[in-house]
Order: sequence, then C-alpha cells, then structure tokens
Amino acid sequence: MSDLNKTDDPFDEWKAAHEALLRQERLVADAWMLVRREQAPEPQAMQDELMQMRIRVDQLFNKAMIYLGSPRT
Repeated sequence: MSDLNKTDDPFDEWKAAHEALLRQERLVADAWMLVRREQAPEPQAMQDELMQMRIRVDQLFNKAMIYLGSPRT
C-alpha cells in the first residue's frame, strides 16, 4: 500500500489485511486442488504464509476492536 493510501484507522488496516487473507486462502485452495490432481507439489510454503497472514489478521482485528472501543477525543 502506498503512503498516499495509508490510514491511521486500525479498522481500515485490518480490512485490507483481511481482504489479502481471503485472496491468499483462494490461492492455497487452488494449489491444493492441483495437488489432488497430482499436477503440482504440495504448497507447503504457501500454507505457511497463509498461517502467518491469519495470525496478522487476527492481531489487526484485535487492534481495530480496541481502537473502536476506545473513547474518541
């Protein structure tokens, strides 16, 4: 994301990360489909990256919920 699109709102940061996670989940699912068809090796690196993305999205979600629950000044 470029600096022009950067926001200080944790919810927006979580939303962008969540959308990236959904795209990555689709890529991993497609890769596993190829494995089942015996057309590709197991996508372990993609699976590992997906797990890291899930952790990051969970962290950003928690940050956004804290932000949304905090009093505004």
